[in-house]
Amino acid sequence: MAPINTRALAELEEIHAQNELIVVYSIARRRRRRQRRVWVRQVFLDRAVDGDFHNLLVKLRLGDAAMFHNFMRMSPQQFDFLDNLVRPLIEVRSTHLRSAISSAERLAITLRREDRLVATVLRSSQTPLEAQESSFQVTGGTPPHHFPKRTDKPS
Repeated sequence: MAPINTRALAELEEIHAQNELIVVYSIARRRRRRQRRVWVRQVFLDRAVDGDFHNLLVKLRLGDAAMFHNFMRMSPQQFDFLDNLVRPLIEVRSTHLRSAISSAERLAITLRREDRLVATVLRSSQTPLEAQESSFQVTGGTPPHHFPKRTDKPS
């Protein structure tokens, strides 16, 4: 029988112990990676159900055209015409990561924001840029002045 090389045996045991540590570490890391954080708050996920565009504007459009006109500064027919006119320029596609804001909602946000900006400028001594910086921010989406410029036509 050949003599046992204790040094080689010790090295093998050390390698085996290192491999076990690597396996334990990778399992722990995988478990840690699975614990996802919430990327989007529930209030923003419910925007399609609870948001102003999907509730208030629909009710105003169907029930009170005068109030719709007061809110959007145009009739529902004018809003639809304008939406059809600018849709190819502002429409974006949905992805598997997020659903896109519709062109009508983008238009409503932009019109409402510009209307509030003009009102703020007229009420105060601010310049339009100062008023835009201090006016309300759109929550849960991209502010209208940050919408990407479309140079291509949607296919």
